Amino acid sequence: MKFKEIVKQFPVTLIILAVLGVFCVTLITETAQTKLETPEYITEFLYNIIVMTLLSVALINYMDKGDNKSMLFLIGSMFIFFSEMIQLAYYYVADMTHLAAIYSVFLVLAFVFYYLQSSLKHQRQTDFNFLDSKMKV
Repeated sequence: MKFKEIVKQFPVTLIILAVLGVFCVTLITETAQTKLETPEYITEFLYNIIVMTLLSVALINYMDKGDNKSMLFLIGSMFIFFSEMIQLAYYYVADMTHLAAIYSVFLVLAFVFYYLQSSLKHQRQTDFNFLDSKMKV
């Protein structure tokens, strides 16, 4: 991905993703604030920033490339994100065994999608711009 082209192509999307990222990271990390010491809280905060950045980069990559490889990367990143959210609920909100099973399954699915995307190559997009073509009737 070329950073300058991405900024020119998706400026509003990047701003919205940044605002949502800051909101989600602070909201998620505040959930665990009462049960963590300061160094643990900082580590959790940085980890949540990394997971949110991964999800945002995967979304921008899919919007830029739009092929199967980038879609599998986005789906894998979404599974990691949701796995982490369920894990957070399991550790800090409710100690339910089925939550542990769900976040484990999501994490395995994430790595399955990462494995599948690693075997693909990026394909060129075919531009099917039918609206600009002049068709004779």
